[in-house]
Amino acid sequence: MQGDVRFAGSLVDGMSGPDGGEVSVDGGNTWQAVSMSAGDGWSYIWHSGEVPNGEYTIQMRGRDRAGNVGDLVSIALTVDNAPPAVSITERWWIWENGTLKVSPNHFPIASIQVTIRDPRKRWKELVLDFDPGRNSYVVKWDRRFGDGTLAPVGEYPVLAEACDVNGLCGQDAGRIVIPEVATLTATLTPSPTATSTLMPSITPVATQIPPTTTLVLSTPVPEEITEPAQSSLPLWQIIGLLGLFMVIASASVVDPRPKALERLGETFRNMSESSKDESINNK
Repeated sequence: MQGDVRFAGSLVDGMSGPDGGEVSVDGGNTWQAVSMSAGDGWSYIWHSGEVPNGEYTIQMRGRDRAGNVGDLVSIALTVDNAPPAVSITERWWIWENGTLKVSPNHFPIASIQVTIRDPRKRWKELVLDFDPGRNSYVVKWDRRFGDGTLAPVGEYPVLAEACDVNGLCGQDAGRIVIPEVATLTATLTPSPTATSTLMPSITPVATQIPPTTTLVLSTPVPEEITEPAQSSLPLWQIIGLLGLFMVIASASVVDPRPKALERLGETFRNMSESSKDESINNK
């Protein structure tokens, strides 16, 4: 069962009369009160989608006005709300393979199918069946539909479906793409016949040119002649001046008188000027 499940019944008590009832969906661990109706009828709604897939035992007990609890009444139920998990490659080229994966949800897988359709419904769909004993599959397509028609260029929807033993099915969708493939066409273009054409040729002739002798004249560079430096006074005059200086020095020591010194100084100046004049005349 799936979704919300409604349980209903009636309570009978010949003594004090029925007062109500309770339902347990977890093996008697917890209890929920049922709804009572006219004529001692009762009902209870169970939200089975709140529990995982599996087998469940529903228990019910009644109570009279004196507080006595009646015997348990049980019923076994199978909850199958979640279908098998199915996934397939979202999009792949015609020369590739798709991958299909299927996982059961508590209950065993009963059937697995892959359907390839023409989106314009021109040709019969192709249905591929797979053995439920595995979890992964390779999806191949030879480009032909159920009636043998070769699929042209385009995109084609693929529907994968897996159903459990209770008939609950899970699905997933993908697409196979057949692209346009460019076709190469070889073209033979004849080439024009080669024609021999006479072309004038020029052969270079090497001409030997005799070497030319070049006379290089060197220009003499005048040399600077350095004249020896001439002394301003002759040697004999220098010797005479030194002797006179010694005489004057000796006289200045012997004669301490100032007048004698003045005369000697004047005599020295006169001799010096006379020597300069002679030197100038000699030049």
